[in-house]
Amino acid sequence: MNAVQIKIRSFVELFLNMACFGLCLKAFLPYVQQRKQSGFVGSILFYIFTLTLYSILYFTDSLMFLLQITNLVPQDTQNNQWFFVFKSSSMNFIYLSGAELALDRFLLMCFSLQYTRWAISKRLCVIALLLCVMSIAFLLISKAFFPLYNAFYILGIMFDILVCVELFLHLLFCIKYHQFSRKQQQIQGSSSNQLKANQVALVQSISTVILCLIPKLLHRANMIFFGGKVFWIFMIAIYYQLFFSVNVLIISSFIVFRHSQREKMLIIPVTPSTSVPRSFAAKT
Repeated sequence: MNAVQIKIRSFVELFLNMACFGLCLKAFLPYVQQRKQSGFVGSILFYIFTLTLYSILYFTDSLMFLLQITNLVPQDTQNNQWFFVFKSSSMNFIYLSGAELALDRFLLMCFSLQYTRWAISKRLCVIALLLCVMSIAFLLISKAFFPLYNAFYILGIMFDILVCVELFLHLLFCIKYHQFSRKQQQIQGSSSNQLKANQVALVQSISTVILCLIPKLLHRANMIFFGGKVFWIFMIAIYYQLFFSVNVLIISSFIVFRHSQREKMLIIPVTPSTSVPRSFAAKT
């Protein structure tokens, strides 16, 4: 890409990541406030947290890159290296939390009685959090023994395996969701949080598979079997970061949309004359 294309792309990524940051923050705060409610889904809170972390880091990265190419801020290679470690890890965290969310929803629909009794959602959150901490610790510790790119290569292979597992989990969840969607729509009351979480997980599954998992697997296949010579797959890999941010934007937008719908449903209209709910006034 020439200098003009780089500047155009940097502006697009800046505004895209800025929108992601605002929407993720707006989606994250209500779930934090609802964490003590009955039927609260911890796995979706952890997933939104990873989306928010990603949006913060990549918005900062887009802003700093734009300032650097316009010579407003000098480049700091050492600090950029460590920032790259955490920035790249945030994408891996989303893969981990996405797989955890899909598995959580699948287990809920298959083993609904044992799900609450065994606190499956909490256990999965703890496991996913530990894996995230272990992945970043591996990068930090391994830097003392061999070059950082070797650690990224090893971790990349591990997360490629995770991507295959996540793709399988998303497919299982979508099939199971289709089978139980009508039955779930009849459930009311305390299960409303579960229904919303299932809908978010469905959108997350479809968006992640199309925009992230398939391009990532195509790129890996292109590198292994064709030596990176398939041009259209190579171009997809160049814009993969953009696709990933669009995926975050779609998911966070849907979460905010579903939450706004829920707030509208909780508003009880009141008649001006009697100052009581209309449904009650109609009965009297």
